This record gives sequence, structure tokens and C-alpha cells, in this order.
Amino acid sequence: MKKLDLLDEILINFFERVPDTLGIVICDKNAEIIHSKIVSGKVKNSGDGHDKESHSIGSNAERKEGKIDEKKLSKFNTEIKPFLAKMQDQFSSQKKYGSSVIDTNDFRLLNILADTYVYTFVLDIFASLSTTYPYVYLAVEKMHQVIDEGKVPQTKIPRLGNIRGEPLDEPIQGKNDEWSIKYILLGEPSVGKTSVVNRFVHKTFETDYRPTIGLNVMTHNYEFYGHKIKMNIYDIGSQKLFRRVRPNYYSGANIAIFVFSLDKPETLQSLPKWYKEMARFVGDEIPMLIVGNKSDLTHKVSFSEGESFAKKYNCSYIETSALEGANIEDAFSLISYIHIEKYKKQFVQEE
Repeated sequence: MKKLDLLDEILINFFERVPDTLGIVICDKNAEIIHSKIVSGKVKNSGDGHDKESHSIGSNAERKEGKIDEKKLSKFNTEIKPFLAKMQDQFSSQKKYGSSVIDTNDFRLLNILADTYVYTFVLDIFASLSTTYPYVYLAVEKMHQVIDEGKVPQTKIPRLGNIRGEPLDEPIQGKNDEWSIKYILLGEPSVGKTSVVNRFVHKTFETDYRPTIGLNVMTHNYEFYGHKIKMNIYDIGSQKLFRRVRPNYYSGANIAIFVFSLDKPETLQSLPKWYKEMARFVGDEIPMLIVGNKSDLTHKVSFSEGESFAKKYNCSYIETSALEGANIEDAFSLISYIHIEKYKKQFVQEE
């Protein structure tokens, strides 16, 4: 699938998930627009109390189909460009990641800087930033994979729990040995969380490191020991920039996987911080696994140290190598088995 087709699929899915979004503009750091999509809708006019039409490109049906009125789109891009130039000034040339908000008379511009690209979300003037930010970071991660890395990510924008007052859909638990399980991966930057997921889901490994922008979600169908599992794997960004949105990503988690790097003892010592944050929003009763990643490198943390650390938190422990693929599948099957057995035991007790 071509890049623009992938981007449009992500954008259309985003518009459906976050209806307060009027459009999305992607540009480089010189404010040159490289892709944009504006949807049908209205913006509120706070001056006279009446709604007025936004710069729309079609009906809601056309919006779902991704149809574009090129003339209206070109006109909108021309009108919005001064705001994009203003926004560029808010990001220093040294920054790789950042965010800013510009309020105009008619809409809000929520801007996300990621490397050399800026993703601008054109929102209704009364849109709630707290409910929009978590979805924005999720979409930017997907778009950035397409634009900057040439990847083909999963384009679906999943519903995140407890953002608009609605819980996540209840997971399937043991119905005809079918399961729907949400996994969250936590840990310091550069420990290899994304590499672990990519090795497990795609059987690939990449040497270039880039921090996850907020959240990377992958779904994976997995079978073992007669169980069919739909895995919803949430690789949660660990940068400080994303602290305010992370609580939304924890919601509904069934399993927590904490990852540290075996060549960096400090990443093991930081895990209590991640445990505390996770427990605050999820509780401490879900099955947990500690993964010592990068076993292909010189160990500065022994197996006994990692195992002892895990015992303090009533966790299982395993060492992996995303580079070589060692124990990656075992890590996911181990913690999945623990979750299933725990649920079955609870079910029998309730009966």
C-alpha cells in the first residue's frame, strides 16, 4: 500500500474515533505542507453564539470514504499556513519532540513535533485537550512510522478506556478457549520494548532506535496449548513528555510486562517507579513479568539479581534478546499462561 493511502486510512480512522477533529495537516519543520486532510463539520463561533461552517470538504459519508474537494483543501491549506509558521517558532531547532497549542477564533491547533515533522490537529474550538491528547500521540506514532520509516503499521485507532467516561470493552475470558487480553509494556527509554514487540509480532529486528511517540498498539492472534488469544499489545512511551497521557493507556490492562536492559543496571533500578505508576491506575493484582532484555550483550545484571528483584514484586522473570529472538515468544506465552490459569482458578472458586 502506498504511503498516502496508509496515511489517509489512519486519518479517516482518527476522524471517526475523535469527532472533534476537523482536519490534520502534516508538514516539515519549514512549515511546508506534505499532506493534509480536512473533514466535514462545524466549529462554534464563541463571538455570537451561533455555529458556522468550517472549511469542510464534504459530507459525513464522504468523510468516511476519504473523498476530498481539492479546491477547498488547497484554500484551507493556504489559510492555515500562517498559523503553521507561527507554530514552528515555538519549537527550538534542538528539540526532537514537543507539543504546542494555538487557539484561533474558529478552532484549536494541537501541534506535535516528531523529529523533522510537525503533525497539526485542527480541532473544534471547544474540543477537550485532555481527552484528545492520548489519541493524538497514538495517531502520530502510526503516521511517523509511515512517513519517516516507510513502515506499514496497523491503521486502526483503538478506543481507549476512561477518556470520555466510557470503559473499555470487556475482554473475552475463556469462552471456548478464546481470549482477548490487553498487555502493557513499561520501562525506561532504549531498553528495547518496541524491539521485543516487533520480534514477537513481526519476527523482525531494527538496529535504529527511536523512542515511541506516546503509544504504539499492535494486535496479534496467537495460539498455544489449545488457547486462541487476541493480543492487544500496548507499547507505552516512556518519555517525560507523555506522562500526562499514560494513565489513559493503562486502562483495562490484563497483564503488565516490565522491561529493563541487562547491560544497564540503572534501568532495573528504575522499575519500582514504573510499578508504582502502573499500580496507581491498574492495581497490583494483574499478572506481571519482568524481562531482562539484550541478553546478547555483556551482562551487568546477573540472572539471580533479576530473579530476586522480581520476587519482591511477586513477578515472573525471564531474560530475552530481541536481536537474536531468544525467549521472546516464551516471555509472552509464559505470562499469558499465568493469566489464563489465574482466571480459571478464580472462576472455579466463584462457582
